[in-house]
Amino acid sequence: MKRILLMVLVITAQIFAQELFRVQPEEVLVSPANEGVQFRNPKWSPDGSRIALTGNNYRGIWIYELSTRQLELLTDEGAAGFGFSWSADGNYILTDVAKYENGRRLDAVKMFNIAARSEKTLIDYRTNLRGTPRWTSGDNRIYLFDGRKIRYLETGFRQNTLAKSAAPQSIVYSKGDKIILEDTGTGLKTQFRPFDGEQYLNLRLSPDGKKVVFEVYGGNCHVLNVETSEVFDLGTGYRPQWSPDGQFVVYMVTQDDGHNYTASDIFVSDFNGTAKQNITANSSRIAMDPDWSPDGNRIVYSAYREGTIISIGLEK
Repeated sequence: MKRILLMVLVITAQIFAQELFRVQPEEVLVSPANEGVQFRNPKWSPDGSRIALTGNNYRGIWIYELSTRQLELLTDEGAAGFGFSWSADGNYILTDVAKYENGRRLDAVKMFNIAARSEKTLIDYRTNLRGTPRWTSGDNRIYLFDGRKIRYLETGFRQNTLAKSAAPQSIVYSKGDKIILEDTGTGLKTQFRPFDGEQYLNLRLSPDGKKVVFEVYGGNCHVLNVETSEVFDLGTGYRPQWSPDGQFVVYMVTQDDGHNYTASDIFVSDFNGTAKQNITANSSRIAMDPDWSPDGNRIVYSAYREGTIISIGLEK
């Protein structure tokens, strides 16, 4: 039994120590010296030329131009940097913004035109606005899910102004212990129940629309194959994001003392969890909020406490 156990441990260590990518030296893109702000939550633009990021307490959104290394403020509104997303053509950013009046929080949904530095309010300020606004794939609409139903909204822009995606026109969300894949054209829903009685968060549909990565609330990170209903356990992981080819997932593994983060690393795993790599193992930073570049060659993340935005090169 001891020999069998030892063999299992050795094999497991070999699998999880496997090098999926050759990791290049880290590069600091943005530091607090730029604006006196602790930056976080970086997101690549669809063409890879810019990175959007936010500041303390998710206040504001900045746009960083990689070619010029210039940083410009897009909006200074509260909560703007929590759940923002790029449009498929990279011309707009969609987000929920917040303000307080007479002790009450009011939320609105806005779309920002990056080139024109203009904005359009899609839902005006109100209390109890639930759900994070998201783009429908290659469409001229957005949607919100409030935990009970989907609400679609027109952006007011013609459909051909937004880039088309090759992936199926589907969105993914969870309701109770179900994961629901919905075709935005036909309204057809496909339901999955990976685990009885569990709740899910941070669901992301793969670029080809064939897999969903998600977290079990209070549990591990998983990948659901929507064609076979097979579920793969990736282990502990938070805020997962897909690689552009849909073969890998990047996520963070954090530790905390109940109040603050004390450690965090960025991991890359293949979609079925058979091989993993800690790509920040040689860094002393508390690495968080990873996002994969559209060409698959870099991962950007934020350094907790430092407030810097870091880029790492990857080679297969």
